[in-house]
Amino acid sequence: MQAEARYDAVVAQLQAAGYRVVDRTYARGWFSSSARLQLEVPLPEGRAADATPRVMIKTHARTGPSSATSSGRSASPALDSEVWLDSEPLIVGDGAAPVRTLVGFLGSAKTIVAVPRGR
Repeated sequence: MQAEARYDAVVAQLQAAGYRVVDRTYARGWFSSSARLQLEVPLPEGRAADATPRVMIKTHARTGPSSATSSGRSASPALDSEVWLDSEPLIVGDGAAPVRTLVGFLGSAKTIVAVPRGR
């Protein structure tokens, strides 16, 4: 429930910054949750309103026994996210989620963005 409250706070910050929420879902489970947020990006004055870009962020959070490592040790809770611009992935990973946030003791967090090599 704490993760959902933090998620709600971030969405409120985005709305206060001028982003318009188009679609929003949050599903809480026992040891995981998933969220999907689609936003319209605010455009500078003078830009055509018919070309308003949309960003979608899909996140899956793992906690509890499901976040154990292959060696059986407990791992930190993790949030795996994908970021899409309109219908195309904005950040593309190599099979894993391109954005991973590891949550440490007392709520500290570290975010890792996997940027693939250029072709």
